[in-house]
Amino acid sequence: NRTDDELGLVMVRALVELGAMHVMGIVIVPLPGLHGHAVRAELSAQVAKVQSMLRDLGMGHIRVGMHMPPVPPSPRSPDLAPQSGCASRTDAPSVVTDSAS
Repeated sequence: NRTDDELGLVMVRALVELGAMHVMGIVIVPLPGLHGHAVRAELSAQVAKVQSMLRDLGMGHIRVGMHMPPVPPSPRSPDLAPQSGCASRTDAPSVVTDSAS
């Protein structure tokens, strides 16, 4: 919500002015589970809006970026197939064996 973003940045400005915090940068991330080009475009638009708000507040020197977490593999991905034909357990540690021994 844009109003929440603006209010949050005004609060950041006040805390910086009071010397209570030093802002090194702001990172915009998508909501959990959202991926794809549309999400990336939306994040880019949000970065531009936050940069504009920071300039309006006299904090245009603060860097703003975005982070797109990697897309988790689908449950049917071949990378998740059991190696030995046995069912794998997700809570068990991975074990690598040397077949030459």
